[in-house]
Amino acid sequence: MALYLKMFFKKNRPIKKIISLFTLFISTLIFSQTNYEKVYIKDFQIYLVKGNNTYIIPKGELEYHSNASLSPDKKLVTFILSKEETSASKICTFNLSENKLYKLVETSNDCLTGGSKITYKNTKNYPFPVLCSVEKLIFDSTSKKIYFSTEAWAVSHAIHLCDIKTGKISFVCAGSIIRASSNGNIIANITGVDENGRWTQDVEFSSAGKLLKRLTQKQY
Repeated sequence: MALYLKMFFKKNRPIKKIISLFTLFISTLIFSQTNYEKVYIKDFQIYLVKGNNTYIIPKGELEYHSNASLSPDKKLVTFILSKEETSASKICTFNLSENKLYKLVETSNDCLTGGSKITYKNTKNYPFPVLCSVEKLIFDSTSKKIYFSTEAWAVSHAIHLCDIKTGKISFVCAGSIIRASSNGNIIANITGVDENGRWTQDVEFSSAGKLLKRLTQKQY
């Protein structure tokens, strides 16, 4: 029977091609309708998991994935895409329903090279026209924007907000992001130095960068 099918498809290549395309369509359809519950990175590649279903987001041979995060609505994955032997990297999103990669922002892993030249929505509030050493990408509660931290000052990182649809970036506040709240605010860690030495504090900010609440503080 197997030999018969092999001879049949050899003589009927168009039918074989149609079946292959149909199989690809069905697998893509099943993938797009699966609401994955977990995302993780292994060997610099992104894996999505739900039960026994696992999907691997494709990447190039010399590309690396890092800092992956799944959106609250389970429709998007954001991550940093880097290439071997270069400091350049990109903040990307992968649309699970479209099975398509979108590149949002050019960044750099090396601040000494100047990072990426970008235009901020609120440039006056941020003294550095570059992005470098991006880390901890986190979706907001609407799954329409992404928070992330970068290197900035000697004693503090900077937190930014990127609109996925427009690609516009806003500077939010100094600090490192911990998590986004369901009410649209963010919990961040800020550090500083006073007459008693260095201190660190967890605080709550609005998406516009307004300090709302001081949560914890530790003196070093």
